[in-house]
Amino acid sequence: MDISYLLWLQGIREAAAPWVEQLFALISAAVVSPALLLIPCLVYWCVDKASGMFALASFTGANLATQTVKGIVCCLRPWVRSPLVHPSALAVTGATGYSFPSGHTTAATSVFGSLGWRFRRHRWLFAACVAVVVLVAFSRNFLGVHTPQDVIGAIVVSVLVMVVVSRMQAWVGAYPVGRRDSIALGIAVALGIAVLVFAFVRAFPVAYAADGAWLVNPVEMRTDMVGGVGYFLGAAVGWFCERRWVRFSTDGPTRDRVVRAAVSLVLVAVIMLAVLPPLKLALGAASGGTAGFYAYAFLKAFAPMLCVVWAGPALASSINHQLADHRAA
Repeated sequence: MDISYLLWLQGIREAAAPWVEQLFALISAAVVSPALLLIPCLVYWCVDKASGMFALASFTGANLATQTVKGIVCCLRPWVRSPLVHPSALAVTGATGYSFPSGHTTAATSVFGSLGWRFRRHRWLFAACVAVVVLVAFSRNFLGVHTPQDVIGAIVVSVLVMVVVSRMQAWVGAYPVGRRDSIALGIAVALGIAVLVFAFVRAFPVAYAADGAWLVNPVEMRTDMVGGVGYFLGAAVGWFCERRWVRFSTDGPTRDRVVRAAVSLVLVAVIMLAVLPPLKLALGAASGGTAGFYAYAFLKAFAPMLCVVWAGPALASSINHQLADHRAA
């Protein structure tokens, strides 16, 4: 039935004007672009710290869970299961790895779903967030790169992670700093290590296309999982450091919020553009390629997320204190 549904949508897509397919491809691609994380980051830095952290933790946790489930289930893409399915050329290049659950839908649900829930008193915002999730999920079916169960599974995984993150935030926040945050960090590190071990122990099923190409490349699957661990641990360690030593507040003056956002963005840009590229070359040369590639995948996710949650706000707080001292003098 799932393939029949995709074939029905495929007929509509092929009969529609080209701009329709392009529009859905744009919607689909937008949720996996770096710009997506800018939304919860700005909420975290400038609007409401707890809500922003909830969205970031939900995103990194749901991404890790999705990559892990992909590695467990190992469900092939719909066009591999049925040669009648012709996925959109605009989306197929970004549809790597296994099919279940949908990573794009996970990203949309974890970010917009969490923010929609936190700001649900603003009904228009809640409705807009729900609409984004529905559009992204439908776009993955419309473009022929995911089945209905792929997107439904992604929504379920994301919602479950959001519930866990919400309970964890309440559990940690009920006690002073130092009582439960160490336990929460320990749980996060243990989960990250467990996923890393699974990624390298798991013997992924080997399957080839007719031309001898990989249907799913185990190296890419492990890389996605390692990157997921990097995002998850970067957010967890950053949260712990910020909670212990920075403790900024979004209730401060607008100037502080602007400085915090600007410093954090510049710091992340420096790491992504000036630090990580030469590090990638160094790691690859030192290890013969493969081990360095995995190390780079981890650092590429870990370092920016650490800066987003901790290093950027910490540096911004230091700058704000120096400005305050200068004015007082």
